[in-house]
Amino acid sequence: MIIWLFLLVLSALAGVLCACFLSGKFGLFMAGAVPWLGLLAWLLYLEYFVPYRGGGASMWIIGQIFAGTIAAATGVVIFPVISSWIYGNLGYKYVGWVGAGIMLLILILLIPLREKSPGVYDHVGARPEDIPR
Repeated sequence: MIIWLFLLVLSALAGVLCACFLSGKFGLFMAGAVPWLGLLAWLLYLEYFVPYRGGGASMWIIGQIFAGTIAAATGVVIFPVISSWIYGNLGYKYVGWVGAGIMLLILILLIPLREKSPGVYDHVGARPEDIPR
């Protein structure tokens, strides 16, 4: 759950920075592209430069599809909110409420992902008598 919060905060920060330094459709595009490409760079770094730690197949593409989409959406939602605060009303009349609703929906959807019990792979390498049945 912490990694999702980290992802959302950094994506929102990218949206805020794009709103401060860029404007218009290009700024909106960059508010989505910067978090998406940043996550891609991080995943590729972990995949190709960090030593292999064992496990199954590489899932960085799946992670990019889901987490990258959430990161880009966060940046795109934050951009018009901050732009309207900085530059005045730019035609984004209800974007604050829509953005808050989308972010709340994302957080609600992430609640079931928090760890409640040991995962499937938590017992790898454990003795058979130590595994709860």
